[in-house]
Amino acid sequence: TATATPTATATPTPTAEPTPVGGTLQKDAVPEVTNLVTQYYTALQNRDPDLMRTVVNNLAQDDAYKIADADETTYTDIAAYTKNGQEADSYLVYAYYKYQDAGTYTAMPGLSQLYAKKTEDGFYKIITDAYDSAMQAYVDSVNNSVDVKNLVAQVQTEYESAQAAEEDAKAQAEA
Repeated sequence: TATATPTATATPTPTAEPTPVGGTLQKDAVPEVTNLVTQYYTALQNRDPDLMRTVVNNLAQDDAYKIADADETTYTDIAAYTKNGQEADSYLVYAYYKYQDAGTYTAMPGLSQLYAKKTEDGFYKIITDAYDSAMQAYVDSVNNSVDVKNLVAQVQTEYESAQAAEEDAKAQAEA
């Protein structure tokens, strides 16, 4: 009788995790963008449309009036979570911050999506123009990535806790 000689089979290699759309979400990884986001919230806090004009690519006059006439709000704990944008030298930015309006007891966490791009002058600006359909599709796909969804869920949980703390503080103040 003949004996079959076993043949070696290749050991399967683990499947690499696919790279998320836009790369990995990173906190404060691009110093110029982090500084840009900080300046953006400084302009809002100081109700300073002139400073805002240095940070965004286009500030409509109506928006300048809204900034100047806004209620007093303090912004702290600012961080810029970034993913690669669709173009070179651009980023989708998830700006994390805590804000506290005048007359409240608790700083509330917030998260805003911004788009930062290096302009012809070599500096990053927050792009305020409307997205075209290709850019909107890219933004939607990045927003649906696991790391962005986790960040949104984390901030939502923080917000709910802060909201409960604010209600407690108001109840104690009224007691």
